[in-house]
Amino acid sequence: MKLLYINLILLIILFFTSCQHDDTLSVSQDGKSLVSVNLPFQLSESFPAGEESSSVTNTKSLQVSPFSVSYSHVNSIQTKASTTFSNVWVLQFNSDGACVKATNLGTVSTTNINPTLVSGSGYTIYVIANGPSSPTAFTTSTTKSSLESSIAYSESIINDAPYIGKLEGVTISAEGFLNSGSSQDPTLTLTRIAAKISLTLNYTVTGYTLQSVEMYNAPKNMYYVNGSSTSPFPGASVTFINQSALAANTIPSTATNGTYVWYVGENKRGANAAITSPYNRDFLHTPTTSNSQYYCTYIRIKALKNDGSGRAINYYIYPGLNITSDFNLTRNYDYNLNVMIQGNGASQESMDGVDGRVRMETSNCYMVTPGGTITIPVNIKGNGNQPLTEAPADNFTIGGVTHSTYSVGVLWQTSSGLITNISSIYNGKVNVTVSSSLGNAVIAAYNSSGVILWSWQIWVTNYVPLTKTNGTTYAFNNYTWMDRNLGATTTTVATASTFGMMYQWGRKDPFPSSTNITASGDYNAIPIYNSSGTQLTEAIDATGTGVKHILTSVANNLLNAIQNPLTFYYSTEAMEWDWYTATKAHNDALWGAPTLVSSGYKSIYDPCPSGWRVPAYNNGKSAWDGLTLTNFTWANYGRTYSEVGYYPAGGYRYAGNGAFSQVGIQAEYWASTASGLPYGLEFLQGQLTTFYANARSHGFLVRCVRY
Repeated sequence: MKLLYINLILLIILFFTSCQHDDTLSVSQDGKSLVSVNLPFQLSESFPAGEESSSVTNTKSLQVSPFSVSYSHVNSIQTKASTTFSNVWVLQFNSDGACVKATNLGTVSTTNINPTLVSGSGYTIYVIANGPSSPTAFTTSTTKSSLESSIAYSESIINDAPYIGKLEGVTISAEGFLNSGSSQDPTLTLTRIAAKISLTLNYTVTGYTLQSVEMYNAPKNMYYVNGSSTSPFPGASVTFINQSALAANTIPSTATNGTYVWYVGENKRGANAAITSPYNRDFLHTPTTSNSQYYCTYIRIKALKNDGSGRAINYYIYPGLNITSDFNLTRNYDYNLNVMIQGNGASQESMDGVDGRVRMETSNCYMVTPGGTITIPVNIKGNGNQPLTEAPADNFTIGGVTHSTYSVGVLWQTSSGLITNISSIYNGKVNVTVSSSLGNAVIAAYNSSGVILWSWQIWVTNYVPLTKTNGTTYAFNNYTWMDRNLGATTTTVATASTFGMMYQWGRKDPFPSSTNITASGDYNAIPIYNSSGTQLTEAIDATGTGVKHILTSVANNLLNAIQNPLTFYYSTEAMEWDWYTATKAHNDALWGAPTLVSSGYKSIYDPCPSGWRVPAYNNGKSAWDGLTLTNFTWANYGRTYSEVGYYPAGGYRYAGNGAFSQVGIQAEYWASTASGLPYGLEFLQGQLTTFYANARSHGFLVRCVRY
């Protein structure tokens, strides 16, 4: 009986043992066995043929240029401390490109992996290390074609980017031996799919405070395979390139003295052999083939002047395979940049125009305190002292972002003698000195024939928004807002001094607002004067000596408008069409925010001072979203809300002829956003619309926000 019992137990054990899963004996769908394979791997060490690691110091005497860049590029193996990888995927494809095995091995901490693969021949094997964590990121529905042509890494990078390796012509025996072509027991080489950019910063400048270290024009995607053998890559388009700021993957604890690290996909933009000096390695000399100049990856170091003016100085660094001509970012390379910025504010400012990588942040409006002097670069169009990603699409029409100024003079001013002196041009700049009065003026740069090349608003105000001197700022909807309109001389409620200037949508040029806020219909423009103190006249036609009103009759009047900043152009076409065209055309990006879902960027035509811009809609919401008739109450010819301050009802200049309308009764404020129609804020005593579309030719008020 005991023997029978033992035999029964043995039979039960044998039965269950025969039902257990064993990869070495199981069968795949094609009838071939699954076998455990030993697959050794290594990291790629070699540079592409003909290239060597280099270390070049790029510096001038500190008496000339207190900004130096020490640069080198090395291969990833030289800086990687270990061979531990997470989320190691093994993908096996047959000769038809179908995936027959997709396995996540988890963490691998040796130089060998032991995947279970399908025996047979004609396979391609891909190994991805530091890959996606999702258990369904790769399945047997993943094709070889899709992996190689379109699949990108989509998760965040914490410590290191993904690596990929490939074996072709693979044969796997039933015993688990693996051959690749003629290679017996091959070693798979892993190559990092990203470029690694490390910037070590030492910033010690008195008079300025470091504000940000950010990357721009990084590729939107980091492909596993696509682009590795293609140049240029990716396509030159915002479809593939992210023109917004990209924070570093690693940010030092001490911003002014530490290392910033980015991992980005390949951005092979080519070279400009004409660059022989590192000081010309700037956005005006980037490669021009296939519009590459708009899409080269760069790092911007931004420092803010400590005087509260909002003035900034920017340092632009383009990583690449050398310090002059090459702008390529290639996978598996480490681009190491050591940047030293030292000295005082004056020494840094003197580099603007001398070292092309160092740029004072320019604008179309300069704030200056009464009795003060400001330095203005007059060979740069407005906000054009930025990389060409921020330049207008109509560069050719306006003659590019730079020009050669022959002379500079006062075009108009709100009081005689408001501008007391404009210095001679030196190194592309002039010093503008103002009187002790408050007000606004426009100065213009002329060519040798007396044609205006560009013009700038000078806003003489004792308001210093960053230090909240003689005023304050407001935090609302993720913006920092000024407490007054652009060009306003006070915040005293129920007075026309709060109006500021008026602007046609997408245009940089200010127009005087009304002297009256009492809604009496007696609307007169703020008087303006020429450089000699003679008052200029305004007429609702082309006869005025000051502001003229002219119907546009050509297809593209943009350049003519730049040359005539005192002319209020208008169109007879519908609201959607721009003020500078008579052919039903519009440019939604004139102020840099061409969609309702993206805040865009500060464009070359934005009328706000340095560091400020016209507010944009974002994610489909108005910049004024949340204001209601209840909390944004009507009083004193305007509306007041504790979160945004007093908004006067300054009326507007009518799109059809430039005449004042609804002053003291209605308010219209532009946003930078346009989607067919431009948007903004509108209110009356009993009405409020924070998502209001209107005609581009109207002259509305502007309330600037920090960016």
